[in-house]
Amino acid sequence: METIRPLLFEVSAEVCFKMGGIHTVIRSKIPYTQRVWDGAYFLIGPYMPSWDYGGKMEFRDAGEMGVPAVSTAISHLIEKGLPVRTGCWKVEGHPLVILFDPFVSPPDFETYRGSYAARYNMEVPVEWHIDLYLRFGYYLELFFKELCAVTAGQPPLILIHFHEYMTTATIAAIRKLPVRILFTTHSTVLGRMLAESDKAFYPGMEKIDWRKAAGSLSDYHRFIMHMERAAVKDCHVFTAVSQVTARECLFFLDRAPDVITWNGLDTAEACGGWGRDKTAVKAAIDQVVRRHFSEDPLVNRQKVLYFFTAGRYEYINKGYDVVIKALARLNRWLSASGYGITVVTFFITNEPYSHGSSIRNKILHFKKRIWKGFAAGRSSIFLQATEKKVYECRLVRDLKKSRLGNRHSDRVKVVYLPQFLSKETGPFQIDYPDFIRGCDLGIFPSYYEPWGYTPVECIAAGIPAVTSNVSGFGSYISRQAGISGASGVFVIDRLKKAEKELFEVLKGMVTEQKDFTGSLQQITRMVDWDQMIAHYEAAYQKAME
Repeated sequence: METIRPLLFEVSAEVCFKMGGIHTVIRSKIPYTQRVWDGAYFLIGPYMPSWDYGGKMEFRDAGEMGVPAVSTAISHLIEKGLPVRTGCWKVEGHPLVILFDPFVSPPDFETYRGSYAARYNMEVPVEWHIDLYLRFGYYLELFFKELCAVTAGQPPLILIHFHEYMTTATIAAIRKLPVRILFTTHSTVLGRMLAESDKAFYPGMEKIDWRKAAGSLSDYHRFIMHMERAAVKDCHVFTAVSQVTARECLFFLDRAPDVITWNGLDTAEACGGWGRDKTAVKAAIDQVVRRHFSEDPLVNRQKVLYFFTAGRYEYINKGYDVVIKALARLNRWLSASGYGITVVTFFITNEPYSHGSSIRNKILHFKKRIWKGFAAGRSSIFLQATEKKVYECRLVRDLKKSRLGNRHSDRVKVVYLPQFLSKETGPFQIDYPDFIRGCDLGIFPSYYEPWGYTPVECIAAGIPAVTSNVSGFGSYISRQAGISGASGVFVIDRLKKAEKELFEVLKGMVTEQKDFTGSLQQITRMVDWDQMIAHYEAAYQKAME
């Protein structure tokens, strides 16, 4: 076997499959990673079309994998009957991917499951999601054993980069091979769980006993926390996506990251770049809003500004409680001031779910696109019929409590869309990036947000955005010279007077209506992968050393 150059394998549950922000991270940086690694770059993930909310994965079957050793190793797995598929990710760059089907259980899986429990001297909960994680690890271990066997004569330098805990079950076994392992955490299991229920999370983080806190978690969450901690312990290079998350890692995972791999964005691709006409998308939003509020004179006779907030349904972590309180205050101020502007604010989330694994719950709810239950009448906070559990969720209850119910006298109207927008499923018949361009402000005062792509996507679309000082992006941007609210990025203090600060931002957007184009273009360049990819390459260089 001829000598081959170093190989990079990036492993994630979101390869070819969108569940959240990690998909955006990996997909958007593919062209920039390919510039350095070219044909020596591969992505590995689970093959699970039955979980895909659109019915199709972003995957196309293909033949050879470019590198002979990789193709040979895969051929050996196929000969042994393993459920492996190879092809391309149907995104820019068309990178080569290897997918293992974790729904197919190998004959000796129970033995493997038992050996995993023995390795860590722990009980493995009987839970089908955990079995999926372990089966994927089983197949991944066999692949890298085959690859190392094929290249045993002249082994290449093999880098394996894991994102999050779901795919890491086999790290300890793989580390025994001649490979170098990187692990990136995009949030900590314990941090996400505690922040949602503890308003003193950040000030008191260093006092939290992670062992005691873990004792209050479910068996499932204790297990995935174990997976996370094991990955951090066994990897050669550990990275986190922000300084905010790095602090959590020190206290909850007992290891500081070796490198901060700040997230970037292919800003031109994300929201279509600068200079695109917003008239059509604005008209699409106007049409739906004016039809829905056809009997409301304020919406149809006055100038309307469109604000929005979006993200997974983590009510406290995403700051929806703060948004509602600030909007209620704005509603009272507008009514008293007589200012001739109406504000329509959209809440865009996935469906509410019980507290637990966000990834697991999102999977269970992704397919529910048609709701039956509470009908949406004119001026309702809903645009379409809605399930009872959505109608009774905390977000809706707090809107009612704050008297944001779309009365004709209300100067702030609210619309709750409990589904992520797309051209196929949304009421506006436009995709989310286009929807952003049709709005006037994005509001994301998160309490727990390891990075936060939503404000970055707004900035890339030329739209001002609110973020917070405890989010990864907000913390990052606050450290940059010359960045302030005057630039169109408003970083509010979530630990002190968040509601008051947010209200002042909203009030300023109504009364001043500045053009932030120049400053937002400058910030866009700062967070583009052209700049941010250097942090990933620094991590790879450290691993190769």
